[in-house]
Amino acid sequence: MNCSFVKKQDITEVIALSMEQHEVTDNYVIKVMGKSADGNYTNAGQLLLTETEMNELIAGQHIENPMQLIGRKLAVVSNSICKQAGIQHLNTMLAAGEWKTLQSYRNKLCDEPIEVVELNLD
Repeated sequence: MNCSFVKKQDITEVIALSMEQHEVTDNYVIKVMGKSADGNYTNAGQLLLTETEMNELIAGQHIENPMQLIGRKLAVVSNSICKQAGIQHLNTMLAAGEWKTLQSYRNKLCDEPIEVVELNLD
């Protein structure tokens, strides 16, 4: 899974605004608005999920179909910050214990706790 923002961040909360599925590759492009350092949702970006990654989300029973991501708050966490926290993973989503570790690590770095955690992206 890949993500890009106007202002790069290792951890941010985003709101999914729209989604398109590429006709040939079946990849999903999700337009998002990320939370900026000032606490406002002003950091425009997009998430690129493969069909396999989307199927992981559905199989994990977090959603029943891709369109259910629209309007949700999602946590975007880079692989680099996971490595700093000592979390090694291969899946789109972190396990509950990994989120707990990441939250503790992030809370040491920032005053604001992660409120909504659903996706791990890089």
